[in-house]
Amino acid sequence: MDTIAKRTLKLDLLRSIPLGLIESIATTFGVLVLVRVFDGNQFSKAWVVASLHIGLLLSLLVVQLVRKSGVSVSKVMCGLHLLSAFGFFLISINPGSLWYYVIGILIGALGLASSLPLMSQIYREHYPNENRGTLFAYGGFVRKVFAILGALVGGWLLQKDLDNFRILFGLFSVASIWMALVVLRFEEVKLDKATSNNLFAAFRHVKTDKEFKNLLVSWMYLGLGNLLCISLFVEYISNRVYGYDLSEFTIGMVTTFVPEAVYLLVVMMWGKAFDKWNFYLMRATLNLIFATGILIYFLGDGIWFLVAGMAIHGIAKSGGNVAWSLWINKLAQPQHVAEYMSVHTFLTGIRGVISPFIALPLALLIPTQWIAIIGACLILFATFMIAPNIKFQIRRRESEATEPDPRS
Repeated sequence: MDTIAKRTLKLDLLRSIPLGLIESIATTFGVLVLVRVFDGNQFSKAWVVASLHIGLLLSLLVVQLVRKSGVSVSKVMCGLHLLSAFGFFLISINPGSLWYYVIGILIGALGLASSLPLMSQIYREHYPNENRGTLFAYGGFVRKVFAILGALVGGWLLQKDLDNFRILFGLFSVASIWMALVVLRFEEVKLDKATSNNLFAAFRHVKTDKEFKNLLVSWMYLGLGNLLCISLFVEYISNRVYGYDLSEFTIGMVTTFVPEAVYLLVVMMWGKAFDKWNFYLMRATLNLIFATGILIYFLGDGIWFLVAGMAIHGIAKSGGNVAWSLWINKLAQPQHVAEYMSVHTFLTGIRGVISPFIALPLALLIPTQWIAIIGACLILFATFMIAPNIKFQIRRRESEATEPDPRS
């Protein structure tokens, strides 16, 4: 690695520490506090589950505003992380209002998720092509170490006293400020100046890049199937109506500690796989693992099936995070990575917002097992869409000229 890549890696590792602590909001504690402290209804649960995806939805606007203003990516990311700190601070001083809590979650998630396309541009500019996946995986490893720590501390705090959620979200606010200070030190990256005021200008790449369009369609089926089930992970074992009566600490262990621990064990393997495997082969493999984990979690009977399902989900989530964050680099020209990624995150946001509003009310009408089967079928359909391209892509990619390193 050259000097810039080494500096970027060190800063990304420092950023991964608070990011790991905050991740438990999305995986466990956001919904758990809502259910156990505020006794939230299905509508409020759907907003909390969808919160990160609303941020992804707005990432399209963020990228276009950055292009229009000419402000550096790191400065904008700093501002977004400070916005998250404000949202979590509101929750830490919550007077006991359900909607005060929901609004705080939405603000916090907005700052976290809308910065993702900008971080993808930093990875594209500062990491070399031949080992970008491996370097990204180092950050993922550190992030999961602290996600596990966050799950243990958060579960312990809530087990001791549910009112300690204010302390927990105060810690999340401090972690967001830490992230804001770290991203300011990244080497400056600026996006090409926008020549149009059109918010959806990035969608022009969908028209001109057929491969990009086909993958987006496949990813939509995959994401809907996955998110329908993920929306119910915590609800399924925290709401006693489904037959489980687990403590807050046990819920945190099953839904956060188990998948994050497995993620930790295999993330480096998936980072190397991203650098060496054909992307379609990697994506299809991950899809099948996701479907298997979902079916075991919801169709099994007993806590060990829950643990096994979440462990398999952790394997798929590990590789899925690498693929989701970096696959744009396989397609886009260097100057268009943030735009491609903003389209990807925008569509992820759409399915992430609608999924809990479908899954949670649907769980009142049909057994959760049927929702799991529907989700697995959607994932399998997405896999069949890309399966014919696996061998073709291996040959085509091998015959193409290697893309030049963007840093040279």
